Amino acid sequence: KFPEEWKSEGGIRPFLQKFSNTTSLSIEKKVTTADFADRINPFIGGINREDILSLRQVIRSSFFFNRASANYGFDLSLFDSQFKQLLAGGFEDLIQKDWRLNTRYNFNSQTTLRIIAGIGDRIAASDFLENRNYTINQHLIGPEFAWQPNPYFRTTASYSFTAKNNKSNLEFDEKARLHQMGLDLRYAKAIKTTLTGNFRLIQIDYNGVANSPVGYEMLQALTPGTNVTWTVNWLQKIGEGLQMNLVYEGRNSQGLDRIIHIGRMQVSALF
Repeated sequence: KFPEEWKSEGGIRPFLQKFSNTTSLSIEKKVTTADFADRINPFIGGINREDILSLRQVIRSSFFFNRASANYGFDLSLFDSQFKQLLAGGFEDLIQKDWRLNTRYNFNSQTTLRIIAGIGDRIAASDFLENRNYTINQHLIGPEFAWQPNPYFRTTASYSFTAKNNKSNLEFDEKARLHQMGLDLRYAKAIKTTLTGNFRLIQIDYNGVANSPVGYEMLQALTPGTNVTWTVNWLQKIGEGLQMNLVYEGRNSQGLDRIIHIGRMQVSALF
């Protein structure tokens, strides 16, 4: 980021001081190429994909405008993940690329409006599972409204629309349309008690095979039709150095005979 003292200087510097960026890169690879430069170069660059034995690469970058402002601002983020591994039946490739724009405007100290938009790709290639080869292109947009009347309580209402298309299916136009409405509640008091809950109503229209690897990715592990999910998380300090975490998750999807309930409990000792 630019120097803080630029805020009080003249010219274009106060405007430039509103911009900042953070980027991280992690690469772990194994290659079989005979080229010495390719072996010591951490970037995959022009290396033939067939010479890569295994690869884990993650790029995260966020570009901010007016990040410190209490009134308005935006951030543009990139997430690029590439994963390749050698299994018993051959290689498996998984690639995820996402661009996301998050804009915010604070009407006052209690209410905030966000508009979130994004585009991305999900690419999978497998040598031994033909139905695991897909290229999914997706678009996302939706508003989010948050209300925080005091420092302890916050509630957020949101809506999002996601369109997904499987570009690798040449037989027909395989697509999914997801409408999601959500409500989040959070109560936090100092370091003693934190209680969060969320409720999601997701309506999915999908014209492909739900019980398949590409269907699992297109449906986000849900089912075509109406899906309802909810979660409650209670984090409680129960003594000096002890805290308890209780989690309850529920899901009801169209076509299932019964509601799915999941409960977890964890007690941590901090020394």
